[in-house]
Amino acid sequence: MKKRKIFLLTGTAALLMALAGCSSTDKKQDAAVAEVPMNYEVIIAHMNDTHGRVKEGKYDGMGFARVSTVVKDLKANEENVLFLDAGDTFHGTTFATLSKGESIVRLLNAMDLDALSPGNHDFNYGKERLKELEEMAEFDIVSANVIDEDGDYFFNPYVIKEMEGVRVGIFGLATPETAYKTNPKNVEGLTFGTPAEYAEKAVAKLKEEGAQLIVAVCHLGIDESTLRENQSIGVVEAVDGIDILVDGHSHTALKNGMVVNDTMIVQTGEYDKNFGVVRVRVSDGKMEVAAKLITKAEAMGRVEKSEVVVEEAQRISAVDKYSIKPGDTLTKIAANYDVPMSVILEANAGIGDPNRIYVNDEIMIPVEREVVNVVKESSTRVIPGIPEDPEIVKLIGEIEQEQMKITEVEVGTTPVALDGEREQVRRGETNLGNLITDSMLWETGADIAITNGGGIRASIEKGTIKVGDIISVLPFGNYVITKRVSGQDIIDAIEHGISDYPATKGAFPHVGGIRVTFDESKPAGSRVVEIETNSGEKIDPAREYVLATNDFMAAGGDDYLMFKDRPQVGNFEGLDEILRKYVEEEGVTQTRIDGRMKVVN
Repeated sequence: MKKRKIFLLTGTAALLMALAGCSSTDKKQDAAVAEVPMNYEVIIAHMNDTHGRVKEGKYDGMGFARVSTVVKDLKANEENVLFLDAGDTFHGTTFATLSKGESIVRLLNAMDLDALSPGNHDFNYGKERLKELEEMAEFDIVSANVIDEDGDYFFNPYVIKEMEGVRVGIFGLATPETAYKTNPKNVEGLTFGTPAEYAEKAVAKLKEEGAQLIVAVCHLGIDESTLRENQSIGVVEAVDGIDILVDGHSHTALKNGMVVNDTMIVQTGEYDKNFGVVRVRVSDGKMEVAAKLITKAEAMGRVEKSEVVVEEAQRISAVDKYSIKPGDTLTKIAANYDVPMSVILEANAGIGDPNRIYVNDEIMIPVEREVVNVVKESSTRVIPGIPEDPEIVKLIGEIEQEQMKITEVEVGTTPVALDGEREQVRRGETNLGNLITDSMLWETGADIAITNGGGIRASIEKGTIKVGDIISVLPFGNYVITKRVSGQDIIDAIEHGISDYPATKGAFPHVGGIRVTFDESKPAGSRVVEIETNSGEKIDPAREYVLATNDFMAAGGDDYLMFKDRPQVGNFEGLDEILRKYVEEEGVTQTRIDGRMKVVN
């Protein structure tokens, strides 16, 4: 029988459970364990897929400094607290990539992370670099299904944490999609085993070593595009004995978790927009689990303004003008207005005889009226959020200062200015856009490259090119994905990108591997005259091509929906990293535009 219960937490943690109901589940205990009643509580704080977003931002989450405050408050007020990360953590922003992940490790050390399971993008610097990061880490990196060339575990498959009254076993799982959702060169020699098979081994081993609570921290996800057997749902359907599964990869926000086969699966979404807390309570061998997300909105706090309308009634003196009608007498008028005759006579000194009034004369009648005044009363209520941990704020600032030295490193030179001005890249071909797309083809070997003009944010002046210049051009941390698409998809994409021409549009396409001719006088959706490859062949709508694009567009960003559901072929480094490497090794090969986006009318 499933039970529903809300637990009370102290300090910042009280915010976690008070905001909404929590899911809970009873856990069946092994007969051998049930003979000895257990009583303990464990709190699991968790995050996933932060992708280097360490600072609060308009499109990012609450920032690591607020996450740290939650974790420290929990650890200060509760006996058994674990802080876990389900991967895709070391890569994704300039802050992360400039030091190849070291900056993130330093922050996680300061935040007292307990364990992390690597995601596919954590391999983006190569497997050797990930092992170097493991050496720097004061937390455990665990993965039970990453196997090296010798058949050994590449990471520790699991750890056991001795806590007050309970031994907690933690094992990790990496998505088998890592084999192609990072550059395959990064994982040469590694095998990513079937998750359920290795999970079963890990659970058995942890039970053998006396683990009473078993937690899987996995970068698997629940996306339907992933094979069921490689999803976290598939794992817990196939493997008994996992109490909690902390998940990542699919960027899914599970508000109160999801129970499958008596296992609570939790995931926070992406970019620290949410932070998760799970409370496990075991009483006399019976387990109850409650999961909750703290949202960015809750973490940031808010000001609520309210307005109350109050009506105030009061009586005031007034004077009515009255025009005498046939048959009127002052006696009748006084009776109708309920005003004493003497008051009317006093207000109308010209009337000598109250019985002599004339039709159409105007007299003044003093009256009292009730007037309702409407008063608006405003009030402001401040609902506090989660304060930033000053230690983490300081450390982020120090790292940013250190990174300024890196941004001054020279990567090459350009004989001409490279045009990345907003008005240019959002409405036409530029030499910088061509350089970027050519670097994408060079790195991936794709047939065609397309990137959106809105992602190009600065120009590069003639002369020396520094790391900081590359970052300024491509500041978003987007990485490159290759997908298998049809020729019709390419045609549709170009039509979409040029639909507002000559107006500026962030979706305007910069291309490599093809040349486009379009007629701006035609209606949107039918402007393409011709698209041909660099070899002179016309794009065949029915043929398949390998497209290199950025992850934003690959997911349907800027309304490039024709790419969203197409199969992924490969996954590569950050776009800024690829451009930097291209300039270092090939130089600036595009000094002027070459007619890739030709306009006719």
